[in-house]
Amino acid sequence: MSKQGASGLIVRDNDGFVLACGQSKMERVMDASVAESTTVVKAMEFALQLGYQKVIFEEDALNVIIGLQGRNKDLSCMELVISKGRSLALLFQICVFKHTKRKCNEAAHHLAKNCYFLCDAFWMEECLSFLYDTVIKDAIYA
Repeated sequence: MSKQGASGLIVRDNDGFVLACGQSKMERVMDASVAESTTVVKAMEFALQLGYQKVIFEEDALNVIIGLQGRNKDLSCMELVISKGRSLALLFQICVFKHTKRKCNEAAHHLAKNCYFLCDAFWMEECLSFLYDTVIKDAIYA
């Protein structure tokens, strides 16, 4: 059975300042792991479009990070998405996948929740006002 999902992503520089953010709806999501891995792949595609070559992707779903790092070969339904992510990683000069705690990733989750009520959108060089407090908390907990 397929479900709807939503993704949120935050692009930061090495000092933690927000460079861009985005949200998008997902149709026909099999489970949370597929949604989480799809979000990372969308973030990778976005980073490539922005021309970034040295990137760190943070995700709070450990199974997704392990899959993208190539440490787990049995990924069941998310294998196709993870394979795409591994292929995209080769297009960067430096690409690191890092597990983070959920409380360090709240801004992205707020964007995803917001997407259920709005359309797909991306913002450059700005942090949305409803994210200010959450972005600061994410940086503090990181």
